Amino acid sequence: MSKPQTIGADEVKMLNEFLRKSARNYRERFLIKAGNKLQFKQVNDTAYFYADGKATYLVTKKENRKHLIDHTLEDLESTLDPNQFFRISRRFIIHIESILEVKGLISSRLEIKLNQPCDQELSVSREKAKAFKSWLDR
Repeated sequence: MSKPQTIGADEVKMLNEFLRKSARNYRERFLIKAGNKLQFKQVNDTAYFYADGKATYLVTKKENRKHLIDHTLEDLESTLDPNQFFRISRRFIIHIESILEVKGLISSRLEIKLNQPCDQELSVSREKAKAFKSWLDR
C-alpha cells in the first residue's frame, strides 16, 4: 500500500489563494439616480431588467417601479448571478423569483408571466428554450 501524501502549509496557502481568486463575485446593488439624489437598489429586489433603445431599466419587485441604470444588458449578463437571472431575449433579463408561469407556444417558444404587472410580452426564443428549461430545473 502506498502511503498518503501530506500537504504542506505552502500548498494549502497557494490552494486557498487560488480558490479565493477563482470565486466569482456577482453584483449586489445598483446605483440609480432619483431626481438630483443618488440611491441604490439591491439586486435581490430586482424583478427584471429590460432595454428600450439605448436605455436599460431595472424594475423592482415590490414597488414595480422602473429605474434607469447606466449598464447594458451585455454588461449585466456578465455581472449577475446566473443562478438567479436569465437573459430570455435581446431585451429582457429576468429574476427567477419573478416568474409566475411558463407556457409553451406552438412555435417551440415559451411565454412567461411574471408575478407582477409587466406591460411587455415576455417570451423565450426557440433557440434559448432548452437552456431556459434547464436553468429552471436546477
